Amino acid sequence: MNRKKFIPCFDEFYRIYESLHVGGLFVNYDQFCAGTPMMDQWFDSYWDKELYNSGLTDRDIELWKGRRKLDKECSVEKEVEMLR
Repeated sequence: MNRKKFIPCFDEFYRIYESLHVGGLFVNYDQFCAGTPMMDQWFDSYWDKELYNSGLTDRDIELWKGRRKLDKECSVEKEVEMLR
């Protein structure tokens, strides 16, 4: 599988992985597809609520939402598979 096709920053992830101590942990806190439309809607709603309660300005929130449109969301299982 060509990981760079799915994860343009694969080399960066790999460098992080290589720099971890034995038993270390790297958390990639990305948004993802939850697996069902109902759960996707719940997570989107949750994120919106958290964003608007975070203290960020409306402009910051709009910038984040615009950047998020560039993301290619996939299932948690697929994300884990790509990080292996």
